[in-house]
Amino acid sequence: MRRVHFPIDEASHPSRTEWWYYNGHLTAEDGSEYSIMVTFFKLDLAKNRMLEILPSKTMQLLYPFIEGRIVNAHISDLTNKKYHPHYLHFGKIPVLTHSLTKEMHVHYGKTLVKKHKKHYDLAFNQGDDALDLRLSVAKKPALWGDNGVIPMGNKGDSYYYSFPRMKAEGTLTLQGEKKKVSGIVWMDHQWGEWDLLDDRWVWFAVQLSDNTDLMVFSFENPSTHDTIRFGGIALPSGRVVMTGVRLKPTRHWTSAKTRRKYAVGWRLELPERKTKLSIIAAFPQQEMADPRTPPYYEGSCAVSGTVGKKAVTGRAYLEIADFSKKWVERKYR
Repeated sequence: MRRVHFPIDEASHPSRTEWWYYNGHLTAEDGSEYSIMVTFFKLDLAKNRMLEILPSKTMQLLYPFIEGRIVNAHISDLTNKKYHPHYLHFGKIPVLTHSLTKEMHVHYGKTLVKKHKKHYDLAFNQGDDALDLRLSVAKKPALWGDNGVIPMGNKGDSYYYSFPRMKAEGTLTLQGEKKKVSGIVWMDHQWGEWDLLDDRWVWFAVQLSDNTDLMVFSFENPSTHDTIRFGGIALPSGRVVMTGVRLKPTRHWTSAKTRRKYAVGWRLELPERKTKLSIIAAFPQQEMADPRTPPYYEGSCAVSGTVGKKAVTGRAYLEIADFSKKWVERKYR
């Protein structure tokens, strides 16, 4: 039976596309607030059509030889509304990068995640910015879809699980200033024999004040007109329930750097669960705009709304990506 198995599936797979993704909301001892994102991408570029949408022909020719291991990361100063992104590219060279196949240990340059008996280490270091966090599991892993297998339309299926709540403690360094921090981190791990060419999606990771966590995913392929939209709920007990979703953008922001227009405010409804939420970006300027790859939106959001008749608040991360050959405004129902 195809499903996600622990602990072996925390490790690396011989798949076309794979990533380990972390976002989090952290508070320093002085009360200042931050959000963070660290993602390790592993791409088999000999099989991955992502090459077709790189910004230049030169990059398309060189990319398979020099890259295939990428770190995207940012540290956001939520108190002062400042976004600090980082983009690191590595060749598939053992001395620089490795992702072990029998245990959870991914190490790209100075960025790593490693599993120990009772915790995980997450570290990032680039320039004057750094993270050194110890993560402990606060809620059991959520296997989305059918035992951790979700549909990707004509691309086939994907393996996908999350740790929706991990307690974080450690240090954060921003522009050379180091602080002790603590908070909550969300972790995703996804892999499969698919690529991202000609796909676009909106994704939410939502952590609510009632200890419920939501994963919402709207995936579209403009060539085949496939649209897949669903939500996953990790209840306080850890039990996962899948449900239908309604999405409606409520406000937009246009990037001065890339001229792309992003929906930075959303109304999210889970009718079967009587859930209505407003999700608003902490501040609009949260775009990952690596000049070597397509830009996308990745940022912290505030959440408010109701579950049944009960008011809830929370934090979320919003991701908006479009890897189609032409940027097209989406329509949501």
